[in-house]
Amino acid sequence: MKNRKKWVGNILVLAILLLAMAMTGCGEEEAPPAEVYNNQAEANWVLLTIHYPEEAGMEDVVEYKVYSVNGTMTPLSTLQAYGEATQVPVVISEGTTAYVQGIGGIFENDYMAPSGWVYTVNDEMSMEAAGEYSLDPEDHVVWSYTTFTKEAFQ
Repeated sequence: MKNRKKWVGNILVLAILLLAMAMTGCGEEEAPPAEVYNNQAEANWVLLTIHYPEEAGMEDVVEYKVYSVNGTMTPLSTLQAYGEATQVPVVISEGTTAYVQGIGGIFENDYMAPSGWVYTVNDEMSMEAAGEYSLDPEDHVVWSYTTFTKEAFQ
């Protein structure tokens, strides 16, 4: 009988504890769910293509979609965003007219001299600095490794 009373007492204590845990928070209003923002559905995007030199033996990046939620995109910021997202190193010079020195470990003059990275937007070459050219949504930016000879620009 003594064991039975002890056992019933333990069950009562357990039931009280469970009831107290269940009632914790009762009467409090639930916080509204956080707003869900689908950045791909509402953001602007541009396509990025990177043409590596054939000698590098690297696969080109073809039409990689880069999103921006703040709407401000340049060929340089697009390339940097790609590098951050994919862990591909992008090396640029300092300053307002930043120059892309290397992409994915391929640097200017690595395979031919003089050579380096140039960009086009929608198949049009620009003389504007890559960090200053404002892109429109759905533009196509192509970074290419090329030689800087007369023939390359004809």
